[in-house]
Amino acid sequence: MPRYKNDTVTFNIEGIPPSLNHAYGITARYGRVRRFPLPKLKEWIDIVSVLPTQYIQDADTYGVEVLFYFPIHTKEGKMRRKDTDNMLKYVIDPVIDKTKTYSNKEINDCQIVEIHAYKCDANKPRTEISLFAMV
Repeated sequence: MPRYKNDTVTFNIEGIPPSLNHAYGITARYGRVRRFPLPKLKEWIDIVSVLPTQYIQDADTYGVEVLFYFPIHTKEGKMRRKDTDNMLKYVIDPVIDKTKTYSNKEINDCQIVEIHAYKCDANKPRTEISLFAMV
């Protein structure tokens, strides 16, 4: 876990990413199968692309904590079917792209050795991501 302030960077994003199952559509025409991004994924990419670059301490390995805030239950009281693990791909990759070390090195997602992900019940959808150096 982080020990100092510069060991952690935090991103707060309004909205939640689409799950892996709802990010791409597939079409087949003239014998060719084509995969294309759906509007929800395009929206998420636009939101994440304007995040400011943040800097973190150099480390060999990093950890990530992600909190997804959204209404967990439907109006009928049933549990909303949204898989936490399917949303992680569209959160971790963009955050790593927006984070550099103080020596201006890029972080590779293979350096992520620890992930904590939580779904939290809230009316206003948002995503909070913390990337921390494992020192």
